[in-house]
Amino acid sequence: QARQWWSNLWRSEISNVSGDAAHIIDGVFADGTSYRNPNPRNFSQQRYQTMFNGKMAMLHATHQQFQDLNGGELWGNPLLEYGDIGNTPPSDPSISWNATLQYYGGAFDEMFGSFWTQDNQGQWNETRMEASFYAARNATAAGHSLIVHAFPGPANVPFTAVDNAGVYPAWVGADRPGTVPGLKAAARDRLVQSLAPFLIIANERTWFSYAWFYDAFSGYVTC
Repeated sequence: QARQWWSNLWRSEISNVSGDAAHIIDGVFADGTSYRNPNPRNFSQQRYQTMFNGKMAMLHATHQQFQDLNGGELWGNPLLEYGDIGNTPPSDPSISWNATLQYYGGAFDEMFGSFWTQDNQGQWNETRMEASFYAARNATAAGHSLIVHAFPGPANVPFTAVDNAGVYPAWVGADRPGTVPGLKAAARDRLVQSLAPFLIIANERTWFSYAWFYDAFSGYVTC
């Protein structure tokens, strides 16, 4: 019942599903779609696997609704659990792009070149960036869509407010500007640092996004 409710939730936003839906909506974006190893003290592996299988069935059913409606897709975030790379066996589902993406159409790589793909000095972690490149190339080669979210500079937690203009990620190994004009200048000056690795994976199924966060005033643009 929970899966059926979630898979049909988008329909409640359309007044006339049968007549208008195909012209109004062609997909949904779902957060938290990855495989996460459970803490065995709180959640058994067997119980988690049952829940994960149910979640994948729900995502696949939703994706199939849009495929049947107008060829649309469900996209999920994240592409990989970067924090697990190097800390779990290579066969662990959390670091396999296909553990979840096989059930829906596209993925969102939220930490491309930042956060957990870098070390504590703000330099790219070679192992994790390599995993990102291969996952992107393999996923798109298999027919999936991919959008990456790149951040200006060596972005990481925590997020802090700046001049009552939203919250912005900290920088690791460098001093992030503390004013809105400084943030704008940094976004301009640091673009090549994010764009260059994207061009390694760019193809007809990849999209690039670049911003401090997700609010329009934080510089979010797509292309």
